[in-house]
Parts: sequence; structure tokens; C-alpha cells
Amino acid sequence: MAESDNLQSSIETEGSEEAKPAGGGRNLFLLTIVMAVLLPIGAGAYLTYANYERFAGVARAAGIQLGTEDAWMQQGSTKYGQFIQLSDMVINPVGSSGKRYLLVSLGLESHNPATLEEIVAKEVVVRDTILKVLGLRTVDELADINRRGELKNALREAVNAIVHEGQIDRMYFTQFVLQ
Repeated sequence: MAESDNLQSSIETEGSEEAKPAGGGRNLFLLTIVMAVLLPIGAGAYLTYANYERFAGVARAAGIQLGTEDAWMQQGSTKYGQFIQLSDMVINPVGSSGKRYLLVSLGLESHNPATLEEIVAKEVVVRDTILKVLGLRTVDELADINRRGELKNALREAVNAIVHEGQIDRMYFTQFVLQ
């Protein structure tokens, strides 16, 4: 009889252990942590979405440009000219002792086809001029993405000084690899 009571009590003990979920306290803790992280992120995303115009106005005042439908519509109305590609120019930046290089390819745009024809005829001079302008820049100047507009303007002005038939309207970096 004692053996059957012990057997019965061990079965009841095992049954009660199976009824309790393993690590129940740990799962509740993890759920609390996940909610504590995700809830503020979700609330912030909702508030930003709901008040986008106000945030965009503050960003514009700070000089930060956000992508808006108006910007896309303006971009679609841009009249593009014709293009020419100058590919795979390798430059050693000043002060790099030949240990660093820039691989760059440029797209040149002009609304005057005669300008691009002249660039093709003078490609050797144009490439040399571009290499000179870029070769005068340090690694820090070339790596700074905020200076790319300034760099494009300097290159465009240098190329426009070479051509006599019209001018380059826009310049694009189609490849810019700094090693």
C-alpha cells in the first residue's frame, strides 16, 4: 500500500510540474522588454507620420531637405540635355604619397550637341584637366560627401574653360570610389 501511495504521489508531482510552463517568468520579462522598446518606436513613427508637414517645415528651416511629392514632381519636369560619359579616371589625391587613389567616372550634360562633339574631339585635354583638378584635392576633401557639389562645380567650370561651343550644364558622378 505504501508503494502505491508513493507511486500516486510521484505521478501527481510530475503532473503538476508539466502544468507549469518552463521559464514563465523569463518569457514575461522578455515580453516586457520588447514592448518597452517597440512601443516608443511605434509611437514616434506614428507621430512623425501624423505631423509630417510640421516636421518637414522644421527640417526645411534647419536646411535639411526631405523627399516630398513636390520634389518628385519638380524633378520630373527637369529638361535633360544630351550626355557623354568619361569613364575610369584614376587620381592620386594630394598628400597620399601614392597610397590612396580615387577612381571616378563622370557624366557630362549639355543642351547643345556641339558642346559634346567638342568634348569628344578634345577628350585628352578634358581628361587631363579633370585629373589636375581632382589631383589637387586631399583625401579628406574627396571623402567629404558634403563637398561633392563644390567639386562638381569646380570640374564643370574647368571643362567649360576648354570648350568654345556652348557649355556643360550639369555634371554627374557615375562612379566615385576612394581607396
